[in-house]
Amino acid sequence: MPVDVEAHDLPLLGERPAVELANSLYEGEEVADALADPAIAQAWVEAVAAGEGWDPPAPHSPPDVAALRGLRDAVRVLLLAVVHGRPPDPAAHAAAVRTLNDDAAAATRVVALDWPSGGTPRATAAVTGAGPAVLRCALAGDAIALLTGEDRLRLRRCANPPCPMVFVAQHGRRRFCHPGCSHAVRQDRYRRRRGS
Repeated sequence: MPVDVEAHDLPLLGERPAVELANSLYEGEEVADALADPAIAQAWVEAVAAGEGWDPPAPHSPPDVAALRGLRDAVRVLLLAVVHGRPPDPAAHAAAVRTLNDDAAAATRVVALDWPSGGTPRATAAVTGAGPAVLRCALAGDAIALLTGEDRLRLRRCANPPCPMVFVAQHGRRRFCHPGCSHAVRQDRYRRRRGS
């Protein structure tokens, strides 16, 4: 049974949006779902959007939240397949890929040139469409970029055994999703050495 997740307790790790989406369901010693209902999901969306500089869509309805959870489940299946180095069963794999592609196509992504006078040219991406579909398109696009890019090779699952979180290891020595997990493992090791 999921525990209540308050907006200020959301399990955001400062990872890219697709990883944050996969981690929005925490199934460790306790279960916490940051997409459990529209109010909690809206707080999660706003937190992720703020971190990315995105405009958060209007409040989510129950069907929008269900669609976001479906995308989350698909992304999680595919990221864990990469982390574990083995594909999920063929039916789960096909369903996850289909969900990801459907959500990526739910809105239109437009790349535009931004070149201020006297400045440096850069490409900007915008997604057009209706509210929650735009968010799912952006999240699905980020997941596709992650699964097909170099960061795929740095995907890891937290080395704290009860922690189910995934992360992108920006340096080869990173083993934990959060310093709290590293601390918990060190404490456990210390207790075992002391025989307590």
